[in-house]
Amino acid sequence: MKKGTAFYSTLGLAAAILILALSVVPAGSGQESPIERARREQKIFKLISHSDLFCSFFILGPTRPEIKILAAELGGEKVLLTDSDLCFINRGSKDGIQVDQRFLIVEAGSDVIDPVSGSNLGTLGFKRSQARVVDVEESRATVRLEKSCGQVMVGFYLVPFPGGDIVMGQDLGYSSAPAEGEGVSGRVVFLVDTLEEAATGYWALINLGTENGLAVGQQLVAFQRVQGDVPRRPIASMVVIDVGPTTATVKVLSAKDIIRPGTEVQTREGSAEK
Repeated sequence: MKKGTAFYSTLGLAAAILILALSVVPAGSGQESPIERARREQKIFKLISHSDLFCSFFILGPTRPEIKILAAELGGEKVLLTDSDLCFINRGSKDGIQVDQRFLIVEAGSDVIDPVSGSNLGTLGFKRSQARVVDVEESRATVRLEKSCGQVMVGFYLVPFPGGDIVMGQDLGYSSAPAEGEGVSGRVVFLVDTLEEAATGYWALINLGTENGLAVGQQLVAFQRVQGDVPRRPIASMVVIDVGPTTATVKVLSAKDIIRPGTEVQTREGSAEK
């Protein structure tokens, strides 16, 4: 290699290293890297994900579902069921069950009691897996588990597959919150499992539903009241991921404080873009 060529090659390598060094911002420097800035400025993202649709919880209704798992294909040898396992259900062709029909497998939890009014809102249902019918007899059918997101056991219930699509949209935030008295107000009545508080990404159950005009993809704002005579302050934004007549499951999109049972929520204008 000629001396001139070697010199310019060395110079080019040094320039590349310098550019790379300038583009990397040391941690703790107080400046955003290009990747961090791009993430912060991202406006459209998954408001409602596959996990929100098929792994969250909801109110089952006034009565328990009629269809349930009778036994695993392997009988007593199998206690916990997982993806691809086969099991028998207590309904068949005479009940309208058909091959390739899809269901959602649900574990029935305890009743949800409104922490303020004390009223019973119904039995909690935890979405544990999807199931597809692979064989049908007159009084029973065989289903295969698919896309499980929790343990499945004999005795769990099957409900019609709800469908639903991943929803893309923008978090409307809580800085421009609706004024008191606008829209519809309710409160958080349940947080997943034994949690006493929730933050961004968590699910919660509220005491508003379709009877209050709620729909999947609608966004709400959560408020905190320190005292009765002190103005409330907005602390979080939420999106409806599942809705029934009088209750809805929401996901916390963003928050600056924790959510607790009893936290006030209020509807706002603006919905998700599909």
